[in-house]
Amino acid sequence: MISKPQHIHPIALVFFLYDSLKQLVFPALIIFFGIVNAENEKWLIIFSVLLISFIIIKTFLGYFMFTYQLSNDEIFIKSGIFVKKLNHIPYERIQNITSNQWFFLKPFKLEELKIETAGQSDKPEVSLKAVPDSLRPKIANLRNHQEHSKSKQASENSYHISFRDLIKFSLTSTAIINALIVAFALFGKIHDFIDERELKTIADKVINLQIVLMILLPIAIFFVFYLLLSFILFSKYYDFKLTEAKGHLETMRGLFKTRKTNINLNRVQAILIKQNFLKRLFSIATVQLVIVSNSTEDDTEENVIIMPVINYEKVTDFLNQFFPNIPVEETSHFNPLTATYFYKFRNATIGMAITIGLIVLLLHRFVLLTTILSILGLLIWYLPAYLSAKRSNIQFLNDKYLQLQNNHLLTKQIALIPKASLQFTKKSQSLWLKRKNIANIALNIRSGVSQKTFAVTYQAENDIDSIMRWYKKTTNNQN
Repeated sequence: MISKPQHIHPIALVFFLYDSLKQLVFPALIIFFGIVNAENEKWLIIFSVLLISFIIIKTFLGYFMFTYQLSNDEIFIKSGIFVKKLNHIPYERIQNITSNQWFFLKPFKLEELKIETAGQSDKPEVSLKAVPDSLRPKIANLRNHQEHSKSKQASENSYHISFRDLIKFSLTSTAIINALIVAFALFGKIHDFIDERELKTIADKVINLQIVLMILLPIAIFFVFYLLLSFILFSKYYDFKLTEAKGHLETMRGLFKTRKTNINLNRVQAILIKQNFLKRLFSIATVQLVIVSNSTEDDTEENVIIMPVINYEKVTDFLNQFFPNIPVEETSHFNPLTATYFYKFRNATIGMAITIGLIVLLLHRFVLLTTILSILGLLIWYLPAYLSAKRSNIQFLNDKYLQLQNNHLLTKQIALIPKASLQFTKKSQSLWLKRKNIANIALNIRSGVSQKTFAVTYQAENDIDSIMRWYKKTTNNQN
């Protein structure tokens, strides 16, 4: 049974207008400046009228020529003004369904749908700009060969973020680092903008005003940008919900734009558990998925957050609830090798020596500043080296899963990787490391439209060889 051709909602003209403007802005600017240089107002007026008329006609024709139909087996999309396009999307080829609901679409119960298939395109194969929010579950039901039900059954596997947890997630993000960078950058610009003589005159009238300004102004800028960036993250994950049913995960989030993402669990390449230094202080973590995605447009993510914030002790329970096949209880405790610390600190010392050498060479006249920056240099190089050595480990959990743990700057990361996701593994070691029975390993998986590499370095060669044998054994079994 095939439904009648349907137009999307007229409010979609806003999206079509935006697309038309985006496509024509650069050619229009080139022609516009060419006419302006000719100093002929008549041609400028004619060009403006023609351009506006063309954009309006293109927008309306694009809207009226776009229709969609649903059948029991596939979706039909018709589009095109001069070149007619007919796109057939079988339900069985649909991998991910993402919906965006801007605040101006909510009163009309509309949303934008993006549908990805198993094709090789770098963007969603189908984009429905403004369709009823009932269409997405209808397509999902047809894809699962089920009849559409008006009453949606609530899944037992679900999670809804609390307001308190959302505040924790927003305030413990890496926004604090971005805010620090912005604060110091803006303070430098403001300081350069203020005339030195005026600043000195004011400072002479008010004792130590310049010192007060130098201390308070960066702090004020920092807090403003920190709260602003935290609010952006808060609004992005506002009212976050996660549900799981019949081999699919669905996330819903957003304050100004509600975004719904439907993920086929077969597309999941790895599960990441992350803790930056702030989350570590509060014993909380974030859980992400690395997925295969064909889209590079908009804010489509290759690392999808499925648990913004969770008590670290409850991560195992969460994984058992949503990913019962992963034997997280099989994780064994490890003690880092002394050699791992040695090589990590050796590498950091090289960078640290260059950094402090440049600081002393350029700022040796300012003893206090040189001392402070040198101490910061030691921390910047040695602290990540220590954490990297302490957290580096790889082990297989069973015949189907392995766990890799490493550190990036101040963020601890645990990756749970199914064997089926591995594209290849690579062992490496220098002649010196070979003599010491030390080796490195890198694992490649698909991520987004490209690849992602996980690596641990300076591990016991026996441990690395056991992973290589595990991988070869499972690969041979698959063949």
